[in-house]
Order: sequence, then C-alpha cells, then structure tokens
Amino acid sequence: MSKFDWRSPESYQGVKDGEMSDFAWEILRRNPKYQADYRDTVSKHGQVTPEFRRRWGLCFRS
Repeated sequence: MSKFDWRSPESYQGVKDGEMSDFAWEILRRNPKYQADYRDTVSKHGQVTPEFRRRWGLCFRS
C-alpha cells in the first residue's frame, strides 16, 4: 500500500512548483476514454493524428 497521505500537506511538497500543464496531463492520461481513443487511433493510423490532438486539446511544442 502506498504511504501517500492525501490529507497531509507534506505529501504535496514535491508538486508545489508543478506547472498547470503537468497536472492537466496527469489527469488526461488516466482518463479511460482518452486511453481507449489513443489505442484506437494508434492502431488505425500508427500514430496520433491532428484530429486526435484537437479532440483532446493537445498541443505539442518543442
């Protein structure tokens, strides 16, 4: 069992400086609908498509 205590402020010290996009990605990647759509898209096209990115609001910058 994890030792993470969601009620303890000390448990969040490692993420206090995180950026909003980091939190958004963590939430999105756990979404079962996103996971299924990703699997379907990659199996059909071999990679994510511009439509997939638009559908999920993803923007990649280098």
